[in-house]
Amino acid sequence: MNPVRVHCEGSPFGRHVRLQLQPGANLYESIAVPLAACGIKSASMTLLGGYYREFNFVVAPPDPEGGAVIAFGPPIPTGHSYMVFGNATLGTSTEGAPLVHCHATIRTERGELRGGHVLPDLCTVGDAPIFAHVTSHETFAVHQVFDKETNFPALQPYEEKNHE
Repeated sequence: MNPVRVHCEGSPFGRHVRLQLQPGANLYESIAVPLAACGIKSASMTLLGGYYREFNFVVAPPDPEGGAVIAFGPPIPTGHSYMVFGNATLGTSTEGAPLVHCHATIRTERGELRGGHVLPDLCTVGDAPIFAHVTSHETFAVHQVFDKETNFPALQPYEEKNHE
């Protein structure tokens, strides 16, 4: 096990982007594609409120089999929902593809407040654009790696001159 529990990197500067998530697109494409076009591979962002045509998330209770710290449950579809607030991190998956890791609080079409780990490829932006405030990580990158302590893939920062 790694004796250092928390890994931290900082960047003395970063680009700030006001991203407009496009109606009808899924959340993953709305984030990953335009940021890649800007040469941004790693970033943190705040997702502002907005309506989604479809919204899916999961929760992660302790793994009942004890094989890992957590085990994601099945997708929870909420249909037409309003994201009250969300945060997302853009990084790189274990396969080298862009990865969007997102948590959010939503209000469902039935008026329930829910929240959890968002499934970006299963969330469709509604009829109006939704905005995100993005800050790029210019001197480090976030990569998904297997974490021996939790026995689960996790995002870790690595020093890296990150952008084109």
